[in-house]
Amino acid sequence: MLAEIDLLRAAVPALTPQMGIAAPDPEGGTPTDETTAYLATLQQAYLHTQVGDHAAAISLLQPREAPPSLPQEESARQILLAVNFARSGQLEEAEKKFHRVLANSFSSDQKILGAVTLHNLACCVWIPRGKFHLALSYGEQASFLFTQSGISHWGFPALQTLIYLTMGDRRQARNRLLEMVNKVEPATRIASIYYYLWARLSLDDQEFDKAHEYLRLGLRIVTQNRHPDLDILLRIEQSRYYRKTGRPSLAMEWAEEAFRRAQDRKIPYYIGQAAVEVAQVWHENQESARAFDMLEYASELFASLHCEYELARAAYLSALWKFQCHHPQAEQAWKLAVQVISRGGYAFLLEKDQERAFHLISSWMRSGTPETRQVSGQILRALANVPPPPLRIVTLGRFAVWKGHIPIPSKAWLRRRAGELFRFLLLQPERKAGREVVLEALWPEHDAHSAADLLHQSTSALRHILEPDLPEKLPSRYLNYEGEEIRLVLPAGSIVDFEVFRTQLRSAVASRRADALQEALDLYQGELLPMDRYREWTDALRTRLAELYLEGLVTLASLFLEQERFTDALDRVYQALHLDPWNEEAVRVGMLTYLKLGSAPYALRLYRRLVEVLNRELGINPRRDLQELAESIQNR
Repeated sequence: MLAEIDLLRAAVPALTPQMGIAAPDPEGGTPTDETTAYLATLQQAYLHTQVGDHAAAISLLQPREAPPSLPQEESARQILLAVNFARSGQLEEAEKKFHRVLANSFSSDQKILGAVTLHNLACCVWIPRGKFHLALSYGEQASFLFTQSGISHWGFPALQTLIYLTMGDRRQARNRLLEMVNKVEPATRIASIYYYLWARLSLDDQEFDKAHEYLRLGLRIVTQNRHPDLDILLRIEQSRYYRKTGRPSLAMEWAEEAFRRAQDRKIPYYIGQAAVEVAQVWHENQESARAFDMLEYASELFASLHCEYELARAAYLSALWKFQCHHPQAEQAWKLAVQVISRGGYAFLLEKDQERAFHLISSWMRSGTPETRQVSGQILRALANVPPPPLRIVTLGRFAVWKGHIPIPSKAWLRRRAGELFRFLLLQPERKAGREVVLEALWPEHDAHSAADLLHQSTSALRHILEPDLPEKLPSRYLNYEGEEIRLVLPAGSIVDFEVFRTQLRSAVASRRADALQEALDLYQGELLPMDRYREWTDALRTRLAELYLEGLVTLASLFLEQERFTDALDRVYQALHLDPWNEEAVRVGMLTYLKLGSAPYALRLYRRLVEVLNRELGINPRRDLQELAESIQNR
């Protein structure tokens, strides 16, 4: 899908059809000029590759090498051969060709050819074989060479997105797609790749309306421009869309059409992927025998191609389905799946399907067969190293938590004070606290024994809220409770709103940029954790965040005053005084703003309100500079 041959024309201009290059003689005659004939053949093979006619391209490219005077054209021939070999299932031959070009391009400093080769080796060989980390490494090297050649290429962010989606890291996938957006031209192959990747991400995030629109846009492009590989993949995702939205008959149509088109194009890797999708549709339609047969067909195909990840995915589905239907070979299928998943380091497969996969693991952990319990424990240990989805935590004005893009129901947090334990740990330094500190903060009215029982219940409930399908013997990846210390663990990419607010506001105040200040202030949606307003452990941070917000408001008012945006300045002044009627700095900025507007009486009225509040509430007078400012206004 991500193969790149268009940039070959930047390194080998002869690939672009030009006047004066004759096509090969259809009668088989030999043109008089060997170079011209070779370039015409190369152009024709290039066009066959573009439209997915791999057999025709190979038949043109394989028998003839470039004349010695055309070394770059020979490299282009090898790259085109490798791409076509890869798509036709000859991955070993493709790898050899790519490495041969790499050796030549590095020795002759052909950076564009080297970059194209590295990118295609990553996409056409390493990804199908499930060598994802190797693919990322090669893709990064290709990106570096493209940059050195002055080319802003779409390849690396697209490759990263595809791999992160496969591995279940939706946060990274989203970030790479956002990075890719400026490299996409409308109605191009790259645009269809972009829509395909967004469709996959949207389906994973259960954003079905978005997924449907991305699929529609992608299919429109591939229909107009003849991109057979993307056409197949988009149809597979269209089937997945209908499966996820409960329309199995429509899913069947799209899956079977994708399978037929992959067979017509003779692309084994895509035939296997389409076969797995067909099998899943049949399984969900209760056609178990057909589903198992098709899954076995896909497995044999992937095994012949050495596509280890796809083989692991098929093995997992086989183990899952056989377990669900109490198949006599269910236990053997599970052991095989664990073996293949462990061999390739694909435990993230189970994380992506954790509701079903974790139940499967838990069930086999209770097997009467020691070997089965052992392999189940093996996969549990591998799962412990798979990062769980990041959390997005809202604490300002309300309390809400999203796991990835899925909200955790608000009622769940009421169970056995699990939500209070979560919020307490969230506010602690390094998000950890000693056991006794937690007991004293949350259950001060209970004796030590009953408080300890309540803490155990609360931690169990919290573990279940954050990972409801987690097998009992797998430690929580969000909550670490060892010895006398309890720690809340937030995965990479997690967002806590008050931390973002605090960081951005401090930076904006220091920069004295009005737009940055307003953006930071907009993050403050209310007081910290209003449901815990009377809990002592929230007081200090709640007060400090409110003070920061006030500081930001007054600083912004002062900036607006400097910029002569007087209405905006007064808006911020009154927002600050609504929250803190004693705020002398807000009064000072407001008085100066009124003076700029020529409204001295309003400035004095603002000052007199402050005098009244300070005298009534605190028994003090305003600070000296405000008194002097008021006197100067009165004496005018």
